[in-house]
Amino acid sequence: MNNTTIIRCCAIIPSPSPSLTPTLTPTNTVTPSITPTNTVTPSITPTNTVTPSITPTNTITPTNTVTPSITPTNTPTSTVTPTTTPTNTPTNTVTPSITPTNTPTSTVTPTNTVTPTNTVTPSVTATNTVTPTNSVTPTNTVTPTNTVTPSVTATNTVTPSTTPTNTVTPTTTPTNTPTSTVTPTNTVTPTNTVTPSVTPAPFPAGANSVNFNLCADWNGQDGNVTTVGSNGGPSAYGTFDQSGNVWEWNDLDGTVSSSYRGLRGGSWNLDGSFILPSYRISTDPSYGSNYYGFRLSSSSSSLNPLNLPYFVSVGDLNNSNDSFGYGGVSYLYQIGQYPVTNCEYALFLTNTVYGSDPYNLYNSNMSIIRNGSFGNYSYVPIINMGNKPVVHITWFNAARYCNWLHNGMPFGGLGVATEDGAYTLNGATSGNAVAKNNNASYSIPTENEWYKAAYYKGRGTNAGYWLYATQSNTAPTCVASTASGDGPVNSNYSC
Repeated sequence: MNNTTIIRCCAIIPSPSPSLTPTLTPTNTVTPSITPTNTVTPSITPTNTVTPSITPTNTITPTNTVTPSITPTNTPTSTVTPTTTPTNTPTNTVTPSITPTNTPTSTVTPTNTVTPTNTVTPSVTATNTVTPTNSVTPTNTVTPTNTVTPSVTATNTVTPSTTPTNTVTPTTTPTNTPTSTVTPTNTVTPTNTVTPSVTPAPFPAGANSVNFNLCADWNGQDGNVTTVGSNGGPSAYGTFDQSGNVWEWNDLDGTVSSSYRGLRGGSWNLDGSFILPSYRISTDPSYGSNYYGFRLSSSSSSLNPLNLPYFVSVGDLNNSNDSFGYGGVSYLYQIGQYPVTNCEYALFLTNTVYGSDPYNLYNSNMSIIRNGSFGNYSYVPIINMGNKPVVHITWFNAARYCNWLHNGMPFGGLGVATEDGAYTLNGATSGNAVAKNNNASYSIPTENEWYKAAYYKGRGTNAGYWLYATQSNTAPTCVASTASGDGPVNSNYSC
């Protein structure tokens, strides 16, 4: 072969002699199987043409050999750029599914070779040659970004083969169209989320019975507190004993300091009129009695961060108030299923009041016994009283219990554990109750939080309210008690 190919203006002009071919095997060239009627173009069009510009006018005839430029009109402006790569657009790609049955006569192996003896690698060989006799000089190199070669790179060219396992042979037919591609529109986005604006189905209603009106006689008393969760059915959100058993402190609107705080729910010693939502008490926050207890709320950005048991979520955001003007809450929060028990409060005392008690957190009238000596006090509930609501609780006692939880339930005495966190108390045991801090992890429920958890029907923003916290508008019956102070319903609570 004594004819040479001259490259000018970045276009490779083949000589007219049929013998001047970059034969890829000693006897077989790459193009004998590429006929005018069966060509492979980057776009695989019905005219079966292979041109860098992907046009139907530049075909490869039997007299045109396959050179590194394929056609004599290959210019830098007609190259296959990264914009026409198999993954460039979702509608014009050449994917591995185009030629799953191509024969091994002109395969591109994992080293991107065309023939067993003369390979054209993505770097177009170290001497930039395409054929053994007709080299492309260094002044007119065929680079992976400006040429259409039998194999360039897997990311910037449209070649007879885009992956090491896909071959381009004359068996490639125009039936493999770009419509066989998988576009990137089939994505999974984070829009499929579960938001707290809708609460799951309400808890099933249970027994319409309540501990009130001195009915639960046990332990030698005419009426008494009973085991939490054992007196009747739950509210729609799964709380128990919000009608009867003990009065529960609430934080009114929770935003202002005031000389009064509220209580709701009635108690074991009063008649049925006190357990209605229309009845509420506003009293001195330093006052406690044998009928006053409390439950917890968690409404910060991290709900119930200690993962304490017996909390339920209250959703249905932006629900309306009832006819009394209460119950509307615009945010998700969690609330205790049960009032705080003697078992739980005894643990608080053991961790904080093992010596002096300047904040009057312990009351000897509680159903809790103090053991040990000063500096080593510990506290345990009286027998059969661990699962009963703690009583003789002032608002300040409840606020300090919330501070202890907010600070991680530490063992370390008073001060840091009890005086700041959910509420900034600074030693106060009387006078104005203070508003909770914005970052409070645990707090006394606001009146609206307490009211919604007790009476709202759930499942919507205008679902309405029940008259009793047992999901009923019918007056409940009063409970009888066992000898150990359990009501008629099996309770899930355990110390």
